[in-house]
Amino acid sequence: MDTSNISKLPVVLWGAGNLAWSLVGGILRRQAIAPSNLRVTNLSDEYRLGRFRALGLRCSRERATLLDGAGTVVLLVKPQDALTALGGMAAGLRPGMLLISAVAGLELDTVRSLVPPGVHLVRAMPNTSSQVGQAATAFAVAPGIPVACVDWTRVLLQTVGTAHMVDESQLDAVTAVSGSGPAYFYYFCESLIKAAEQAGLESGLARSLAVQTLHGAAAMLAEPGADPAALRAAVTSARGTTEAGLEAMAQHRLPDAVIQGVLSATARARELGSHLSSNSQPHRPGR
Repeated sequence: MDTSNISKLPVVLWGAGNLAWSLVGGILRRQAIAPSNLRVTNLSDEYRLGRFRALGLRCSRERATLLDGAGTVVLLVKPQDALTALGGMAAGLRPGMLLISAVAGLELDTVRSLVPPGVHLVRAMPNTSSQVGQAATAFAVAPGIPVACVDWTRVLLQTVGTAHMVDESQLDAVTAVSGSGPAYFYYFCESLIKAAEQAGLESGLARSLAVQTLHGAAAMLAEPGADPAALRAAVTSARGTTEAGLEAMAQHRLPDAVIQGVLSATARARELGSHLSSNSQPHRPGR
């Protein structure tokens, strides 16, 4: 297959969950792909497929038909379903096609062992902020992948936020930082709201103040050249309220808790990869 025109060929989303829904929304908003060139399948949830059909997408569980003529497949399933999904699509993949896996912990070598030779492979890790077009995504590519496939991958991922190409060895850490990261911020926001309520604020006001404060702080950090340590210092007056709050957080080991959380998530991502690798079998023609 000629990869120079890959952006003009149909894209198959293998999985119809929230990430697939977010990606389709971004693609359609950016007009990166016409609805008629998007195809979706999943294991069994007809309701989810119905949502995509309503947007004009082709949805089916006739996997061979969906893959016919396609240029790109995006794997969007849970880790425990990944090996089954790859086994189900392998017979329909052709040399020159692009396969983008967005499965946590699924290593490129494992994917390579389950698909035919000549399929170009990408491993990506977006996050749930793709639902509002603000994802932080990193992706790694297999050796020998054509530039056209790399560029097309970046176009697709940037429809829902930012996209950064990294070495695959960094993706477990990426998973722990930006993949799991939204949950860390939500956890902190929960704690901030509870603290505000304990300090005497009504719950609705506590939530509004906490959410807007985090939103504003994130906007400040996004400014060119912004440094989190410098911004923190600018807010912190000697013997003031901010200093008192930060000292209490440090005494309760907030920085250590964050570091240990990220390192634990990184280790878990590696465990997932090892588990998927040990349970995979080499591709056999006709499987």
